[in-house]
Amino acid sequence: MSRPPLPIGTWGSISTKVIKTDKNGKPVKHQSQTKFRDHDGHVRQVSAVGTSKTGAENALKKKLQDRARTNQSGELTAMHKVNHLLEVWEKRFGSLVADGTRSPTSLDTYRRALKNHVRPAFGAALSRYPRRRADSSQRCQRSPAIEPDCSCQA
Repeated sequence: MSRPPLPIGTWGSISTKVIKTDKNGKPVKHQSQTKFRDHDGHVRQVSAVGTSKTGAENALKKKLQDRARTNQSGELTAMHKVNHLLEVWEKRFGSLVADGTRSPTSLDTYRRALKNHVRPAFGAALSRYPRRRADSSQRCQRSPAIEPDCSCQA
């Protein structure tokens, strides 16, 4: 059985190596590195340097914590279900219908498509899908159906 993937926003074990020594062979620069699973679902190598092994590890941990915090604002987290994402989208589109900028018929059509096609196909936590896929449900793809308050013209 294969190893489970890193959860989004986490990192693996940290390894540290000496990258520079002085004339006497004494280590003067260390590099720590690990693999980090970014919010787009891709695993990337992240590294940091320091004058000691502990300094390099601490610099890397700081870098990883900062990286894990980015893109964690908003109503959705990786633990939300796809159905929750759809509910958020429906509310936003419903408010546009109430404002008169979108047609109630469009909302009915989208709700029917969500009920008959989208919701039955999904339901797992958002962390099961790469962030790029999950975000595409909220970001403009040149379609008012996907992004109701889109300013671009298809």
